[in-house]
Amino acid sequence: MHRMTMTALTALGLGLTLSACGGSELQLAGAVQYNLQAPDHVTAKRGSAQGTPITVTATHLLSSPITAPIELTLDNPPAGVRAEPVTIDVNGSSATLNVFVDAAYAGAASTTLTVKGTAAVVNVQKVNVRLDVTP
Repeated sequence: MHRMTMTALTALGLGLTLSACGGSELQLAGAVQYNLQAPDHVTAKRGSAQGTPITVTATHLLSSPITAPIELTLDNPPAGVRAEPVTIDVNGSSATLNVFVDAAYAGAASTTLTVKGTAAVVNVQKVNVRLDVTP
């Protein structure tokens, strides 16, 4: 009789592994391991109809062939600051997240934005970018 166990390690970013007696393992799918890079700071004009670009690059951290698109969004931006979500591949490519500051923005002249990348629904990475707002 062969005994097979499944261990879900998604929360640890290790994917799903099936193991059987005899030590054989089969990895079905792994969480995408990646890192996000972005500039330290950007400057945006309050009320501008043209978005301020934040160029974000995703770098795959493992030699695994597993890839998934990464959705880039702002994580809990201050009131009056928004961005249009974009999707990026995890193969070292870059994407531009356009940030808009409303004319009625009443927040600090300098604030920290958190760009959040979400891949395969559960794998989240974040990078901070300082936003300087000009009148």
